[in-house]
Amino acid sequence: MTLALRLEIISYQKESAAQPSSMELQGNTLSIGRDKSNDWCLADPDRILSKSHCRIEAQPQGFLLFDMSTNGVYLNQAPQPIGKGNSVKLSHGDRFRISDYDIKVSSEDSPVTDRSDDYEQAMSPPPPLVQANDASTDWHNLLTPSQVKPVEHAQSEVEMPVMTQTHYDAPDIGVSIPEDWSSQSETAAPPQLPESSMPVEPKQPTAAQPTSSQADLLSVFLSGAGLPNEQRLAVAPEQLMHELGSLFRCMTEGMIGVLAARGDIKGEFRLAQTMIKPTDNNPLKFSLNVEEAMLSLLAKRGEGYMNAQRAFEEAFDDLKAHQVAMLAGMQHALQSLLNTFDPQRIEQANPASGGMSKLLGQRKSAYWDNYILLYKTLCRDGEQDAQNLFGRDFAKAYEQQIKNQKQRG
Repeated sequence: MTLALRLEIISYQKESAAQPSSMELQGNTLSIGRDKSNDWCLADPDRILSKSHCRIEAQPQGFLLFDMSTNGVYLNQAPQPIGKGNSVKLSHGDRFRISDYDIKVSSEDSPVTDRSDDYEQAMSPPPPLVQANDASTDWHNLLTPSQVKPVEHAQSEVEMPVMTQTHYDAPDIGVSIPEDWSSQSETAAPPQLPESSMPVEPKQPTAAQPTSSQADLLSVFLSGAGLPNEQRLAVAPEQLMHELGSLFRCMTEGMIGVLAARGDIKGEFRLAQTMIKPTDNNPLKFSLNVEEAMLSLLAKRGEGYMNAQRAFEEAFDDLKAHQVAMLAGMQHALQSLLNTFDPQRIEQANPASGGMSKLLGQRKSAYWDNYILLYKTLCRDGEQDAQNLFGRDFAKAYEQQIKNQKQRG
């Protein structure tokens, strides 16, 4: 008997081809991280995962999960991480989260064998239904005509036939399920009827009209958009859904790009970045690409992520706060720059000189007096009206940058 361990990604990344969606422990250890040297290398474009984030070891007391990360390993939705250098014992059914990966643990005492044997045993008939005295009964002979009894009378209850072969040739019944069966409507042509004296008149083609279910969907859409249900849209339902899908992708892709630009600015100034949490993460901030973000927004994937409305509301709030904070930061930075050239601060840096007037002499002292007057004027303008101090230059540079971006496409 061997203790088997299997890890499986159950978050949205399981659909991604960037890494295997599951991994089994092949030896005594299994390392996980963003570096390719790990046994299980996980895609991490935002570099939230550590190079070697965690490690699982098979020990006599069971499987131990070691946290070797900076951003933490969270076991079973715990609000606090395991802690770097600490370890916990894993059990069957446990889940742990690293970055935005949600991983399920499966372990059981079982021999490592070919699973196909279990499948064939499950598909073989149960012993009570097979009436054979000899354990070495030839299964093929049971189906020969000499062994099959003719049907005498219909039974009151339908008995399930005994499955004696796992492979057989299906009879040709002349029909097959079309590959595009899911796209056929319920109003498809009925099966051909026997010939009769009254010919069946062919259906005349009519213009496509919204069905009751389509009308209900349009009504729900209008209600969600805050529009009156009486509103009539001069567009086919299929075209409307296609346009909404394109719009959803455009909004998602654009929002991800804007949030990424915001993150670049924060990174340039060494500001704190948004970190992954055990719950309520925004898919617009923590997705490998736009496709995975859309899938997570359309179908909320567990407690780890927000739904679509909350995700976009938080993103817009963050962007509005970012705009205001940028202006406040610029004004404060300018004031700090002016304080650097404060005449009192310069004089205090040379206390032994008895003041700048004595240091420079009578002629150059006049220049110093002019500098003090200019400094006071700049500080007064900065406090009363930032527009007079740097607003015009800021507006000129702003408009030029917008023009350059539009020219680049």
